Amino acid sequence: MTTNYMEALEHQQEALERQKPDPFLALIEKVIENDKVDAGKLKVLVDLQIQLEDRQAEKAFDADMIEAQAEVRALSWDKVNTERNSRNVSYPKIDAMLRPIRLKYGFTQTWDSEPSPMADMMVVCCDVIHRSGHRRRYRLPMPIDNMGPKGGSGVMTKQQAVVSGSSYGIRKLASMIWDIPLLVDKDDNDGNVIRPTVSEPQAKILLELLERLPEARRQKAFEYLSATYKQEIKAVEDIPSSRYKHAETTLARALNSEGKEESTQKATINDIQVTTLQEVIEGIGKNCKAEFLKHYDIKRIGDLPADKYIEALSWLDKKRRGDDEKSLKDSHPWMK
Repeated sequence: MTTNYMEALEHQQEALERQKPDPFLALIEKVIENDKVDAGKLKVLVDLQIQLEDRQAEKAFDADMIEAQAEVRALSWDKVNTERNSRNVSYPKIDAMLRPIRLKYGFTQTWDSEPSPMADMMVVCCDVIHRSGHRRRYRLPMPIDNMGPKGGSGVMTKQQAVVSGSSYGIRKLASMIWDIPLLVDKDDNDGNVIRPTVSEPQAKILLELLERLPEARRQKAFEYLSATYKQEIKAVEDIPSSRYKHAETTLARALNSEGKEESTQKATINDIQVTTLQEVIEGIGKNCKAEFLKHYDIKRIGDLPADKYIEALSWLDKKRRGDDEKSLKDSHPWMK
């Protein structure tokens, strides 16, 4: 009841103010009645009155804008762009917060656009209108190209690019006009529960595991952890403390797998196998060794990978049988 009563008093006071005669208009009426005042002087007086009214309206605009911005609150993100790995605040959420404030202080706004002198650019415009009659236009240049987040062309049609640019421009320009803190950065308090990261000793253990991996495997490890934890992991210090054990196990398994691959790749035949191959090669002939080394792309017999030993014996056996058959035909022409 008290609020309604105070509002009624304010409306009554405003009505009384409107009923008061304007002294400047009374002066103009007297000037018009005076035949000695020419039209030029009258125009100067009217222009001066218009300038004074515009200035008063502008001052009222600024005063209410200060009061309105004092009631603006920060907004947490409610939109996620997975392609750009970015977070945004939607315009409906911005408008829901701003609309009551605008109405309270006598503001309204309309959106428009202007052509830009630069190619593939538009200018998003917002006219903020105050009950005093003052109007102010705010502008924001905005690209309207159809490039994708990674630079690929043709991702969107021109129409889609205009809609996308306008949508982003409206949200951004609204936040600039009304000084709205948009909590979209990962370091901002965006309303989510803040997850503590691993401690310094834990980070040190994870870093030691990570540094033992090749560079390419490190990057894949970070990509896997980012996807698993649903947040960007660029360093071990970014890993949530609750996922420390998982991260440690993941890196240890990656390191173990890397070690097995290297072990398999580096393992070569033992001394007994080297002696066996040498005997077989010598039994086939002097040119056999050169052909053998060339076939397996090695510099010496002992460089042969362990997993190629059985295959090498088979290759030498075929080589021996082939040479025997050729020798037999050479010594008995009638068999050709």
